Amino acid sequence: MFTQWMKTNSIHVLACSLTYVEFPTKWVWRREEGIWRFKRSQRKIGCIYSAHPTSALGLLNDDNEWNETIEEAIQWSSAQMLRHMFVTILLFCEVKDPKELWNRNWNHDDILKREIENSQNEKFTLSDEQLRDFVLVEIEKLMNKSSRSIMVFPIPYPTMMN
Repeated sequence: MFTQWMKTNSIHVLACSLTYVEFPTKWVWRREEGIWRFKRSQRKIGCIYSAHPTSALGLLNDDNEWNETIEEAIQWSSAQMLRHMFVTILLFCEVKDPKELWNRNWNHDDILKREIENSQNEKFTLSDEQLRDFVLVEIEKLMNKSSRSIMVFPIPYPTMMN
């Protein structure tokens, strides 16, 4: 279901604007086909269960599953989709060490490119700490959409928001 959600996001522009939690408000899971379909009627809201099957069975002893998921997605996802994926993993998966997951995966982002374009200065640069803060701000915004904050996880909080 989750991997099909990612595939749907890579194919349909409208799907990208929804978080994994919001997704069932506009899309329906077709179990027999193993795909997400856009809802014709908006009268019912589906649900997504937050327990990852392997964690429910006690098969995850570390975060390799989540690191591998992000590393695989780096090959085809936009930075925005990677941020959504990171937030989804934090909120709905059994992450053993959120700080290590953050440290291994935070620096795959397009924020420096965006800030160079905004400044209209090709020589514009950000330190690693500044870049990390920009990424954390984006992560916090996504968390806020789910009425959550990165403050409840043992990952850094952006210094520019203090």
